[in-house]
Amino acid sequence: MTNANEKRNITIVGINYASILTMVRDMAAVPGVSISVVRVFKKAPSKINLLSRMTPEAESRYVTDFHTCVMNDEPAKLGELLMSMAMIDAAGDEPGEGGKRLLIPVDDYPVWAIDACYDDLSQHYLIPNVNRTQNGVNLLMDKSIQKTLAEKAGVPVLPGRVIDCGEPADGSGSADCGEPADGSGSADCGEPADSGGVTELPDGVTYPCFLKPLISKDGSKLAMGTADNEEELKEKLERAKRTGTVKVLVESCARIESEYAALGIATPEGVVMPCVFTTLVPGHKQRKGVAVMGAASGDPDVKALIPALTKLMESTGYTGMFDIDLARTTAGRVVFMEINFRAGASVHLFSALGTNLPAMFAKYAFTGEAPAADGGSAEKGNGSAAEAAENGSDAEAAGSSIFVSEKALLEEYVRRDIDTKRFRKYFNGADVYFIKDEDDPAPYREFLKYAKRAGLFRKLYRVYDTVKK
Repeated sequence: MTNANEKRNITIVGINYASILTMVRDMAAVPGVSISVVRVFKKAPSKINLLSRMTPEAESRYVTDFHTCVMNDEPAKLGELLMSMAMIDAAGDEPGEGGKRLLIPVDDYPVWAIDACYDDLSQHYLIPNVNRTQNGVNLLMDKSIQKTLAEKAGVPVLPGRVIDCGEPADGSGSADCGEPADGSGSADCGEPADSGGVTELPDGVTYPCFLKPLISKDGSKLAMGTADNEEELKEKLERAKRTGTVKVLVESCARIESEYAALGIATPEGVVMPCVFTTLVPGHKQRKGVAVMGAASGDPDVKALIPALTKLMESTGYTGMFDIDLARTTAGRVVFMEINFRAGASVHLFSALGTNLPAMFAKYAFTGEAPAADGGSAEKGNGSAAEAAENGSDAEAAGSSIFVSEKALLEEYVRRDIDTKRFRKYFNGADVYFIKDEDDPAPYREFLKYAKRAGLFRKLYRVYDTVKK
């Protein structure tokens, strides 16, 4: 470890420019740091795909140097870039623990790539990890393993099956993730057998059921959704296969009524989880599982699960920031959905409320000082936030702090999932923004260059979607 006042570098890596930008601004609160950014693309975006190509995070006054990396599913490409950046600092010498950069991935895809290169990168970087083991995080990205750990920790889970969409099926390609009856059974998910098809379904699936990729980085958000019967399930599994999602976790459940995320930091010294938000406006299509709008939550049922969630995170051996997705079903149960081994843009809401989790983790990484158990004041709200978002009223009047992701909101509008009136209501109904910032205005100016063309993009996508059908 080293003195907190020494100049240190924080390198932020991600696909989502809003998540990168909020992490940059939160980390800028750490005294005496420089901030590098690597924007990752799975594949090179086409010239006409302006929404994906824009880089507003590069304009932030807090960013010292900006890089891009087109990975094409090759972790070594990102690893080589990060190694070359670190060697500039090291000047050919092996840095001691006190001279290492802090490496923060903000999306599942770079989490996977960095963890696959952990042994080499950890010579120069302090990296979120599981027991300092290469691919330790990647192993735990399997949702069936997460469910097993969650149930052992006392967190309610949904019964489910792993279905392999990659080959013709005879129904044997599923792994049991719990008793199918009432949600109270074991979540012991084994490896699915080799047939895994989608024309024949395994026994024990009850409806409605919820589908999601078994491993987030391997699947598309288009593979997520609810099926009310066997026919719908087969259709959605075929769609998942077309999007490249090979293995799907199918969970039997009542319908989901509301969604939450518990945010925190895990270290060998303990787990702190002071922040919970609820999704007010969920995304559609490629943005399923994304909170377009959300609000800080003090839901008593979620808070009652914090001890079990803490036990869950302790059982993983993980060191780093995380968020745990939870859902309330129409039956009233709050159940586990998944662990994300990184902090997304929503962490910025709590920084605005006085609990800066990224800065807390950076301080721990650089000095070894464990985060405080309470983390500061991290909750507001009285249950009227959803109404505020719907009506477009301001958050202060609602008694809650509400965030909006301008990126997700713009994409919802361009892809015609919301109309102009709703776009304006949602934007004006927030008091915390991911891109707009008075102290760092250049990224928002860059974002507006593209947002002002949203009407044109909307027309182009209407034609594209019509032709595609």
